[in-house]
Amino acid sequence: MRKVWLAAIGLAVVGFGCGPRLAQTPYGEKELKWEGYVKESYPGWTPPKTIPPVETATSVQPSAPEKVVVEQETLNIKTPGEPAMEPVAETTAITVEPPKPVPTPAPAPKPQTYTVKKKDSLWKIALKFYGDGRKFTIIKNANKAVLNNGDKIKPGMVLQIPPK
Repeated sequence: MRKVWLAAIGLAVVGFGCGPRLAQTPYGEKELKWEGYVKESYPGWTPPKTIPPVETATSVQPSAPEKVVVEQETLNIKTPGEPAMEPVAETTAITVEPPKPVPTPAPAPKPQTYTVKKKDSLWKIALKFYGDGRKFTIIKNANKAVLNNGDKIKPGMVLQIPPK
């Protein structure tokens, strides 16, 4: 019982001690300059109370290659004591290639059937279908319901032969 209480107290100490402390960190010199700039440029703006959620992009698959024009505007921020510069607009053309189609896997081949003949063995049947008699265990495992007595087969039995 003592161990349970100690574990609970330990978890509580760790849980309460691992909270974020970002709001308690004082701003540095650069942050204070930016804070002043933001307050001067955007007087009604207040910082959000929480971190904004990350937007997830949805995949868009165009049917054919298309040209997308992205307009980009470069703004020059006025620094105190320097003359303001006019914004420069640049237009860049980007070609977007459609995604390559993902090949669908071929359907698995269906197992064949084989009717056992006189003087047949699982070894001979595996040699006939797989080219290797040592693969008789594949046929044996696929026909456990038919092979009641280990690997003994009788003429007339119908065996399932799995694909290679």
